[in-house]
Amino acid sequence: MSNTLDRMEDTEKTVARLQAQIAMLGQENAKLKETVQQQGNNTMQYFQFVVQKLMAVEQAHESLRKLSHSLTDELIGLGTVTNHAIMTRIRRHEEGEEKGRIAGLVTSNTLKAQETVDGGSTIAYSQNIVKGESVSVVAEYRVLELGSEKVPEDIRAVFVGKKVGDTVELPAGEDKCVITILEVFSLVTGEKPGETQPESKEAPTPEAQTEVQPQETAPSGA
Repeated sequence: MSNTLDRMEDTEKTVARLQAQIAMLGQENAKLKETVQQQGNNTMQYFQFVVQKLMAVEQAHESLRKLSHSLTDELIGLGTVTNHAIMTRIRRHEEGEEKGRIAGLVTSNTLKAQETVDGGSTIAYSQNIVKGESVSVVAEYRVLELGSEKVPEDIRAVFVGKKVGDTVELPAGEDKCVITILEVFSLVTGEKPGETQPESKEAPTPEAQTEVQPQETAPSGA
């Protein structure tokens, strides 16, 4: 009888311990749910914060665009500047950035100077449109990666074998597109141009540079 009572008492103690453990697990589960919910709330709040900041940036950009358009129209109307002068400044700024990019690739030993153009060369060139005795500058410094898949085979063939200082003439309606090779580079590692040079440039086109309305171009040069 005594043994039976002892066993019952041990059983009750075991059950009590299990109940206590279950209660603790229940509390931990509740805390976990609360933590997950809080993290979800924090994530949503952060997402809303990011969206608000992006909207603010977009609104600021739109305000700057309108201001730039207004100032450009006013200056052109007063004869202080011309649309051509604005476009030239924008072009030269972009060309300066491109020169810096190429210089960086040479410094990092990604590109090296090359004497003769081959099918995988990277060339820097200037581009002009010749109309009789008149010459219109399209670009003073652009880069063409001949190994890029974007370059048509007929364009690639025109440049292969050329050297620095050589010119290439392409028809442009009744006019001529004259391209002068300024620099020639090859890849040091032998990798494809798209793998080492982040901005693959399109092939030059024999189209004359046209004036663009200030409302469409001035903001990009701000």
